[in-house]
Amino acid sequence: MAAIEMPVTASTRIGVLRCTATGVIVLALNFILCWVAGVVLTIPATHMFVALFTSAPTDSTAALGLGLAAAVVFGGLSGALTALAYNLFGFLAPR
Repeated sequence: MAAIEMPVTASTRIGVLRCTATGVIVLALNFILCWVAGVVLTIPATHMFVALFTSAPTDSTAALGLGLAAAVVFGGLSGALTALAYNLFGFLAPR
């Protein structure tokens, strides 16, 4: 049986859209989990995380809606900036 050779291609770039979508999903899920934990368990640390994104009372549905919208925007921004910075410093990758 003959061996199959796969071409090795090294890419030092990361997709900005993919990283943006990842940031949106991760921060939105973290926000939802912290909001639920704050409502159900009343853990102080979750209230602080929710308060980062909204000034509404942390156990209200307004906090969920406004905070989730802000988390989506800032998650996307963080993901995009991470990808852009990673691609900017691609010249530092070993050759």
